[in-house]
Amino acid sequence: MNDSISTRVRAIVGRLAKVDREIGSDDRLIEDLGLSSMALVELSVALESEFDLQPVDGDVAPVDLVTVADLEKLIAAAQSSTAPTM
Repeated sequence: MNDSISTRVRAIVGRLAKVDREIGSDDRLIEDLGLSSMALVELSVALESEFDLQPVDGDVAPVDLVTVADLEKLIAAAQSSTAPTM
């Protein structure tokens, strides 16, 4: 995994979570960081913008994104594919 991706993802998550500690890869977005449904939407938009990703069509099954590591893996996979999506 690209350290730059991890650093950038954690910075964005940290801004939205507003926790007073370092964000770790095992942190759960809702349970540990307290992200609301609105914050998760904001997170999606921020990551799409930061990594120049295109949103996934509504017909696609949702991906299980529970932890920061899940986000990092999704971004890394999107960055390595020919058609990045989120």
